[in-house]
Amino acid sequence: AMPELRKINLSHTKISDLGLAQLRPLRNVTELNLEGVDISGDPYQVAARATDDLEKQEEIARTEDFIRRNLAGVAP
Repeated sequence: AMPELRKINLSHTKISDLGLAQLRPLRNVTELNLEGVDISGDPYQVAARATDDLEKQEEIARTEDFIRRNLAGVAP
């Protein structure tokens, strides 16, 4: 795969939960930009599909939850 990959920018894309799960093997990613992405499902389930790292899961879930509560319907 791409072991050197550290940052992924998926902002304003139409990635699905299943597509996000495909990022799971990328163990060295430290930054994942999901700004403007409409991901369905529970934020914690989505995060669990993205990584095994519990700290990263928590960060992804908090970010997704914040986006849903505060930025829903806001145009980029």
